[in-house]
Amino acid sequence: MTDRLSKTIRNGQYHYLAEYALAGSAFFIGRKNENAMYEKLKLKMSEEYRAYSDKGKLYSKQEHLKRAYQSVMRDLRHTQARTKEQVIQTAKSLYELADCAVRCEVEQELSSHQITQEETPQMEEPSEVLCMEYG
Repeated sequence: MTDRLSKTIRNGQYHYLAEYALAGSAFFIGRKNENAMYEKLKLKMSEEYRAYSDKGKLYSKQEHLKRAYQSVMRDLRHTQARTKEQVIQTAKSLYELADCAVRCEVEQELSSHQITQEETPQMEEPSEVLCMEYG
């Protein structure tokens, strides 16, 4: 799991990073029914996320993502036996990492969409063209 998380964050694949982190969180929470827990967490995340209330630019979101990633990696490298509270904390850390990855993915998509719109040449208004040619 740590290897997969490392590769996806290194490649900037936020969508996959969110999926892996969410699956990891589901693994730690719902050991008996992992798939159902994954779907519950996915639904919870989609219901909680509000793009319009998301503050900051991509750089600040990436910094928050890096901090969440480092926290998760420290936790996952800790290979000793875990108490129930530690397992819950690991699941929460993975969920937070998934949330940060989703925010970065959305910001990246919005930024690329905005750049695409700026590069598309804007047509002049017909009335402006007519005024310039005949006025």
